[in-house]
Amino acid sequence: MAALYVQYFHDETVLRAVDEVENLVSGLSRKIWQKITILGQFRQIRPVRGAQH
Repeated sequence: MAALYVQYFHDETVLRAVDEVENLVSGLSRKIWQKITILGQFRQIRPVRGAQH
């Protein structure tokens, strides 16, 4: 939402801040998905005891 709102701003400071937030969020999302993937691989190797498949 914020990115849509500031797309009409011409303030370099605001645009730079939006870019930084976007980079932070993208990095965080990437790290979360990496961990989800690792956990999924771990569960394939070592199934949870008592889990029904």
